[in-house]
Amino acid sequence: LVEALGKERKRRKDWRGEGRKVCVEYWHSATRLDTNPRKRKRIRIGRAKYKEHWRHIQFDTNEAMAMQFFQSAEYSDYINRGGLPFKEDIFYECKCKCIEQAGFEECAFPTCTM
Repeated sequence: LVEALGKERKRRKDWRGEGRKVCVEYWHSATRLDTNPRKRKRIRIGRAKYKEHWRHIQFDTNEAMAMQFFQSAEYSDYINRGGLPFKEDIFYECKCKCIEQAGFEECAFPTCTM
């Protein structure tokens, strides 16, 4: 199995963890920060343990964010450092709970779009 995959299990696991860190950082940097103090998100991380994040607003779809990530400098730097490539599912899993999809729609009225 090691010969087939090229790297031992511990090294593969370490690089996947590093890739997840890159994804989490990208999600937070590519979304807009909502600084309204009433909009902080309380995220449960264990039994009676919480952390608070500022809410982030995502304007693109998850698929568009994934396309931007895989073409970004952060992902290429990760690969150049020896990181292992991964698919979109790992990128989607790394989306923090503080990130919400924008709840507005663009008006299609001709005078508004001009």
